[in-house]
Amino acid sequence: MKIEYTSDTYKTSVLLLCTLAFFVTAFGRLALSPLVPLITTDFGISNAEIGIALSGMWAAYSFTQFPSGLLADQYGERSVILAALAGTGMTSLVVAFAPVYVVFLIGTVLLGAVGGLHYSAATALLSRTYDNTGMAIGVHNMGMPAGGLIAPVVASWVGIRYGWRPASVLVLVTAVPIVLAFAWKIQSRETTRPKEPLREKIDRDRLSRILMTPSIVFTICIGIVSMFVAIGLFTFVPTFLVEHSGYSTAVAGAIFTAFFVVLIPLQVVVGHFADLYGEDVTLASCFFASWGGVLLLTLESGLLSLVVAILLLAIGSSSVPVIDSRLVNSFATDNVGTEFGLPRMIYGVIGGTGASVVGALADFFTWGVSFGFLAGISLVVGVVISANELFSLGY
Repeated sequence: MKIEYTSDTYKTSVLLLCTLAFFVTAFGRLALSPLVPLITTDFGISNAEIGIALSGMWAAYSFTQFPSGLLADQYGERSVILAALAGTGMTSLVVAFAPVYVVFLIGTVLLGAVGGLHYSAATALLSRTYDNTGMAIGVHNMGMPAGGLIAPVVASWVGIRYGWRPASVLVLVTAVPIVLAFAWKIQSRETTRPKEPLREKIDRDRLSRILMTPSIVFTICIGIVSMFVAIGLFTFVPTFLVEHSGYSTAVAGAIFTAFFVVLIPLQVVVGHFADLYGEDVTLASCFFASWGGVLLLTLESGLLSLVVAILLLAIGSSSVPVIDSRLVNSFATDNVGTEFGLPRMIYGVIGGTGASVVGALADFFTWGVSFGFLAGISLVVGVVISANELFSLGY
């Protein structure tokens, strides 16, 4: 099957700037991962406590997915995405200048909350702009690993030389030019029923039916595990490589960067694969790849196994565009922002506990047990999705 993707100039601008906006909000969250050892030392806290802060950040990021879609349907995607960009830059200052852990905790939660306003609005904008959502969302989601590629390198370099606080201020520096470019290039959309109160836009019966639709519930469950595993990895892979595998901080940072180098093109490749061969086949492959990647990383005994582990983890972490495409294709175009935002919020909030659970398991047991748990749940979900596809269960 041949799929043609438009090259229209404005559509390309929408896709590029949505991707750059995602880069900024991702940079804000992922810049903190390589700084975890510095932050825990500064505040005198444990892995579990830093995990709580970062889980709070990711949970807040996901919690605002539903309001994001609702606000996008009310005020237009452009306004919501601009608010997410500006808010990310400003809340990064709260994190950078936090005098005590409690303020840091509040700052990270706020950072996640404002950053979360971006995703559902951008996905709704792209779904109205492109026919093939798998490819478009895949390109858009390159912004996250691009942030993961650049953020650890830059944040580590600045953090080692000047401290973790100056490194956190870099988020504001990345936000300003993208805010200006987005405001200049992207047009406002005329929304339907703009004077209607927000509460009246919430069709409770429709939303209830969404959450009682077996295929959507199934997709939400897949999303929960996908997000849980991804956040656990994004938060603690550098620390795992230092404390479990014995690498230096610099080498662990380089390996973490390599993971994102591979992840960037895979967002597009996996999204295109799903457009061609089906979402469930692609999702099952991603979860089996996560299982193998985490297992290899835990048992890693040489360069070759490490390289294969990074590749498999990158494939496994590319499942989110496919999950979101599976959801978007279930909804009506006119209300896709609101309808998509609700399940995205649910699976993200629950999946956001990955950082705190992984950190707590490492504290109470070992890093091997902690990462082994991630491998186990990835395997289970891969088997369940395969059964759904093979036996045509219809979920």
